[in-house]
Amino acid sequence: MSSSIDSGLGVERAAILARVSTEEQVKGTSLTSQVEDCKQKARESDYLVTDGDIYIEEGVSGALPAEHRPKLKAVLDLVEQGY
Repeated sequence: MSSSIDSGLGVERAAILARVSTEEQVKGTSLTSQVEDCKQKARESDYLVTDGDIYIEEGVSGALPAEHRPKLKAVLDLVEQGY
């Protein structure tokens, strides 16, 4: 998760990146549980997470570089922008 202060709301926001690397995991509950666990942690830490702050990589190897993982690249870009 990364955070920034949402100027309109005055709260810190967070982004979630959930990933599974196999098609079998995509069909399971792994992505859902990852997102729900991260949302719970964000709530406990007083971060705001909107649906637009959730990035999902389905069936993508974590060994791939960021330029081949568009969702990871998007989150890294947010971090670089001070999100």
